Amino acid sequence: MDPLSVLRDYAIRNDLDSIVRVNDDFRFGSDYSFPAATLTAYRSKQGHLFTLETLIHFLKHSHLKSTDYMKNIKPLAIPYVSFIDRKPLLDYLLGPVSPSSSDAVQFASPNFSTSAAAAKDESSETASRPFDPSHGVDDLMEWSTNDNATTSSSSKEQQVDSINSKFDEIALTPFDEMITLRPFNLSDVEDLMEWTTDDNVTRFCLFETYTSKEQAVDFITNIAIPHPWLRAICLKNRAIGSISVAPGSGIGAGRGEIGYALASRHWGRGIVTRAVEMAVSSVFSEWPLLVRLEALVDVENLGSQRVMEKAGFHREGVLRKYAFIKGSYRDLVMFSLVRFDVP
Repeated sequence: MDPLSVLRDYAIRNDLDSIVRVNDDFRFGSDYSFPAATLTAYRSKQGHLFTLETLIHFLKHSHLKSTDYMKNIKPLAIPYVSFIDRKPLLDYLLGPVSPSSSDAVQFASPNFSTSAAAAKDESSETASRPFDPSHGVDDLMEWSTNDNATTSSSSKEQQVDSINSKFDEIALTPFDEMITLRPFNLSDVEDLMEWTTDDNVTRFCLFETYTSKEQAVDFITNIAIPHPWLRAICLKNRAIGSISVAPGSGIGAGRGEIGYALASRHWGRGIVTRAVEMAVSSVFSEWPLLVRLEALVDVENLGSQRVMEKAGFHREGVLRKYAFIKGSYRDLVMFSLVRFDVP
C-alpha cells in the first residue's frame, strides 16, 4: 500500500488522530508505518512531490487560514503546502476528487524510500504589475522581471530550504528570511528608487523611469500611504518591491485589480509569486465583499503570465488593443481569481 492512499483513507475516515509519529516514522494505527520524509505520489503545481510529513501536518492544520498555517509550519523547517495547492489537495485527500481524476497523483513516479531533497529541479520566470504612480491609484500597468529559481542542498535544513525555494516560491535561506508585506513609509524612499529608476523593471509601465528622489517621495506620500491596499514587499523588513490591490467601484464594486514590482537584484529568488499568494490570502480575508481579483498582463510579458498561473489565477483570454501604453495600443491577457477558488 502506498503512503498517499493510506493517508487519504485515514483522512476520509476522519481518523487522523490514529496517525502517530515515532522518531522518524509515522505509524498509521497498527496497520502501516512509513518514514516521515517519504515522497508521496501527489505532485504540486510547482512540480515537486509532497512528503508524507508535509501532508500530515497540512491535514491536521487545514482549518487554519493560509497565513496562519505558514506561521505555524515555519518553526518546523519542513516543506509546506503553498496557497495554490491548498484547495485541490484538500479535495483529493478528503474524497471529493477521486485518484483517477486527479492529474496531480502519479503513483508510478515516486520512489517511496527517497528523501524529500530528491524532488526534481525546476525554474520559473516572474513579472509584476503595480499601479501607475503618475496616474493615481486606479491606473494599473505591467512591470517586468525575470525570476529563475535557485538551488541549495547540503544539510537537512538546507535541503528543505531548497525544496521550498524552488517549488513554493520563497527561495530564501534560512527560514528566518521569510518575505513580509507591510505599508510603505518615507524611510523607504532610497529602496523605492532602486526599482523605479531601473529601465528593466519599468519596461511595461505606463509611466517613464524615475529620475529624481522627489518622484519617489511624491509616490509614497500621495499614492502609497493613502492607497486602500498597497504593501512593500520586504526582506528583513527592507522594501525590495511593491504589491497592490485596487478596489473597483460601481458595477465593479466586487472586483479588485492586483499589481506588483520587484527590484532587479532580487530576481531569480522566486519572491513575487509568494508575495502574490500572501496578498491574495490577506485581501480576501480583509475585504469580505471582494468577489473577484483580476490582473491584466501584456501579451509579451510572458513572465507575468507565468506568475499569475503559478499563483492560481485563471487565464480568461486576450483583450485586443485594450490599453494605450507608451505610444501604442496593447493586447492584454486577463487573469482572474474568484473567492470561490480560494480555500
